[in-house]
Amino acid sequence: MVDKLVFECNKINFVHEPFVKAETVTPLGLYTAVLASPIRSAKKSRILCFPSPQAFAVEMTWTRDIHIHKTRSIELELSSGWNDIQKAELRLRSGTAGLRLRSSEVAITAGDLDIQDTSRPGIIGFSGLGRGQSAVLQIPYDVEENPWGLAIRLEATYYTEKGTFEYFASFTVSVDLPLDVNVHDVFKETALFPTFNIKAANNIPIELLSVLLRGPESLSIWPPPCNLTPMVVFPKQPALIMYKITKNTASAIPNAQINVTDALPLELEVAYRCIDEVVLHQAKAHFAAAVNDSGFKSLGRLLIKHFVTQLRRQLGPVVCERIALLGTICIRSYEDALWTDVLESLPSATRPGLEQWLQEWHEVRSITSTSTPSC
Repeated sequence: MVDKLVFECNKINFVHEPFVKAETVTPLGLYTAVLASPIRSAKKSRILCFPSPQAFAVEMTWTRDIHIHKTRSIELELSSGWNDIQKAELRLRSGTAGLRLRSSEVAITAGDLDIQDTSRPGIIGFSGLGRGQSAVLQIPYDVEENPWGLAIRLEATYYTEKGTFEYFASFTVSVDLPLDVNVHDVFKETALFPTFNIKAANNIPIELLSVLLRGPESLSIWPPPCNLTPMVVFPKQPALIMYKITKNTASAIPNAQINVTDALPLELEVAYRCIDEVVLHQAKAHFAAAVNDSGFKSLGRLLIKHFVTQLRRQLGPVVCERIALLGTICIRSYEDALWTDVLESLPSATRPGLEQWLQEWHEVRSITSTSTPSC
């Protein structure tokens, strides 16, 4: 909401105040300004800011490889867009109590850039991110409690041939594991039968892609006789997977000579994906492709963000269970997607064509869930 516009040119300042203000005198004899214009006139002074599709962008997610007993991390996905970034500085500020970002241990998991400065807490300096390139940075973190999410504010300053620019963004990253795993062991004279109970923890169905039990060489691990994955696990229908473990008779290592490595506990690896994240990934890809093929590509960042936000609100537990059973999702109608709020902030010349295109896209639209990267 704009209260005052100031344009500076050397020593000359041009000031424009959209609202007409009147002065009143308080009982103490002080002058205060009050708005004389009606509240509805403030609507005309709103400015909607959104980036270009080719602008610098940062996305923050939880790392996809999670080890329960190891330090966990977040990932920053950097996209240079049309910028040839010579150097940049990222400043991370925690909004969660007890959160410590170990920026000095940042690692590059994808892309090609040079980390230059990690000596200051919460600050990462890098260089060499050329035009049209992307990179992924992995940052470990420690947290005193066990929050459901991490609130982090990002401030970036990057330098190009055309000048110095700044980027600001706030992220809330969910760190709740969407599945629980419990084990029940049955001991026999010659074998051990562990049964793993895998269930959805957040009332959202999950799809198990693979389950693998690892152990030391001194043990032989027998998986179920039939391949159970991939399979969908519903909140009230957990998956039960039983293994058989026996001593490896082919190993000639005496018990007295088993080293520490062989004595390590068993490790269960579960590859999965969340149904709601699969739907968001597929729907976002479909809608983004449609926007890029239309005449409104320049509004892509604005339209796609609004579309994903509205779709995320639609994906409740009941809807996700229906999607898991049928494999498709029906997109909301144009009216239910609340596109009016977006159109009101756009230029009047753009509104009719965009409104017609959005209505046509929403008329008959269902998306089939297919393979996507695991969550």
